[in-house]
Amino acid sequence: MESFWRDFGRNMLGGLKLAAFMRVRAEDIRPSWSQLVALIVFGLLATFAADLASVGLNGRFNAYNLPGVMFYVPLSLVTAWGMALLARRPEQALTLAVALLALAVPIDLAEPLYRAGVRKWSPGWMRGAGYYYAYYLPHLWLVVAAAAAAVRIFALRLAFCVPALLIAAVLLGLPQGMNWQRGLWTERYDEAEGRSRYRALSNEDSFYLQPKLLERELAALKPGRKGTIDLYFVGVAGYASQDVFMKEVNSVSKLFRERFDTEGRTVRLINNAKSVADAPVASVTALKAILARIAEVMDRDEDILFLFLTSHGSKERFSLDFWPIDFKALDPKILRALLDDSGIKRRVIVVSACYSGSFVDALKDENSLVITASAADHNSFGCSNEADFTYFGKAYFDEALRETYSFIEAFERAKPKIAAREKEQDYEGSEPQISIGEGIRKHLAALEKRLKRGTAVEPPPAAAAPGKYAAFVDLWVTPELIASYRSECVRSMTMGSPAYYVRKDPNYFGGLNENSRQWPRLMVAWAKYSEEYCAAINNEKLFRQIYLDSYRRQLAERDLDAAVEFFRTEPGQRFVNSTNGAAVDLMRGVLDVSRPSTDRATRLYTEEQVRINADFQRDREAAGKK
Repeated sequence: MESFWRDFGRNMLGGLKLAAFMRVRAEDIRPSWSQLVALIVFGLLATFAADLASVGLNGRFNAYNLPGVMFYVPLSLVTAWGMALLARRPEQALTLAVALLALAVPIDLAEPLYRAGVRKWSPGWMRGAGYYYAYYLPHLWLVVAAAAAAVRIFALRLAFCVPALLIAAVLLGLPQGMNWQRGLWTERYDEAEGRSRYRALSNEDSFYLQPKLLERELAALKPGRKGTIDLYFVGVAGYASQDVFMKEVNSVSKLFRERFDTEGRTVRLINNAKSVADAPVASVTALKAILARIAEVMDRDEDILFLFLTSHGSKERFSLDFWPIDFKALDPKILRALLDDSGIKRRVIVVSACYSGSFVDALKDENSLVITASAADHNSFGCSNEADFTYFGKAYFDEALRETYSFIEAFERAKPKIAAREKEQDYEGSEPQISIGEGIRKHLAALEKRLKRGTAVEPPPAAAAPGKYAAFVDLWVTPELIASYRSECVRSMTMGSPAYYVRKDPNYFGGLNENSRQWPRLMVAWAKYSEEYCAAINNEKLFRQIYLDSYRRQLAERDLDAAVEFFRTEPGQRFVNSTNGAAVDLMRGVLDVSRPSTDRATRLYTEEQVRINADFQRDREAAGKK
């Protein structure tokens, strides 16, 4: 047993020297199958220890990665066999196999610590594409060390060095470099969160809800106001696996509603598991529909589109990614075609992504302002999951556009701030780009001037119009109509009274029923609630104001005069009365016919709510046991 541990120590020392490219002879290695097995076990322990040091105690043992960790063993045996054939010393294949397993131990110990160091302390050039290549440096170390070990143990001539290096690269380095599952101790995985994030869009409820969300956004867009330059904002968050893009679009859309008067003219398209029940997904199809709808409702001769796209990017492509959906690609030519096909004339387009400068040439024209977060051959930065903004988004939207209403001036203010932050982090400059069409300058200046004065107030069509519109509303909103609405409202409330629910479920109020002493109090409280509720939602003054605002916005004065002339005739008055009567009948009929359906919908929702709450409680209990 003593000799076993002595041989093991010599093999480990030999492996350490080989990993450091020091000279080791064949007689320095003590080959045996027992030593081979011992080195395999020790290698597993070394990998576990390195992972533990990298991840920390708040991790978990990952048995699924054990085959990936063990993958090095057959690769080492095959590589040793190949090298022995090259040296024509097949009898020493086991010697080299033991040496390769021994030299892998210090490399396995160093690799997780090296990667953690790269993530934390690497210079700026390495955090872009450089970080991707830095991942493979330990594999290169392994390949060169393995080839050097074969040359020294087999005492190969210089002519055999290149073949040895090729064998190590093909049989050992290439397969090992393609093996990503090699951590035995990994960060703790929240299974519930994983299901929520990675299966959010394939969930049946989300799948059927998405078309409705898009329809809602399309229907909610307000028309442009004649004589007012309105701004229509569309925010697109393309990449689902990082929250920064969703948070950026949400923050910028809020900024534009509050500061740039886009309330009712704002649309968000977001790829993120946290928003599937709130916003339509970001896809070429959704963007096309939104642009087409905006073109319908806006005044194309006055209004301006502000399109903001934020995501990852590659050269000539903006990333639209939300697993498991395979979205159509969005490149500069496709985006230009979408904009042209919509018919929207005046455009401000901001693309925040790596290599986004490749969009400038395709999108620029006389009536467009195009801004990108980087040059066509540069990265942009700040795409971490924890951040609220990318570097560009923070400087341009969250800082500059809070100080000015000028999109061009904001770019000039933001650019040096971005450069300073990148220099501080030792990043290569992103070099944001701008293209200003001469035709859009005066319209942007007019918009800026309006916004400085304050939010536009929709004017009546003419000075004399308010009285005409009020008179027109008097034809439709009468005390009799409001009384009928209130009456139908109270009747519908009676259909859903406590008595109705007790007849369906005697235990609905915990056993309280018509025979209980407290029942009259409950019915009086319900009647009072019904009266107050119906009076609140059927308020004559409120009705008149809503009608008045709507007619002012949608009906020109010349059309108003013709309508009033007709409705003051006897046939016109009969038309008004019959239309109001039909509205009351419609309310009554819908309530009567839809009651079974609404009851069923309420019951299904309540049952599903109970199931969801039970599932939530199980997750909480499971989390508490961990």
